[in-house]
Amino acid sequence: MIDSMSTAEVESGVPPGLEALFARLDALPKDEFLTTPEVAELFRVKERTVGTWARTGRLAGVMISRSGGWRFSPADLKAFARRKYTAAQPVPA
Repeated sequence: MIDSMSTAEVESGVPPGLEALFARLDALPKDEFLTTPEVAELFRVKERTVGTWARTGRLAGVMISRSGGWRFSPADLKAFARRKYTAAQPVPA
């Protein structure tokens, strides 16, 4: 797997293009959990999409209650981003 990783990714452990997201998550206190709207804003998707990811098990989270919604840890969000990250491939000329 290391062969397919860029030098920057090997050195920092962050896939290229995800540095800003990981920096925002790293700036949060380790015991702080994010809400569904906060995660939707981070990933630039609809809240419904985040809920679907959580309900289907694609994104680890804790359901507080029906009215309280989901909570997500920064570590789980980083793991999700790493799994879903796909580097753009150059288009053959």
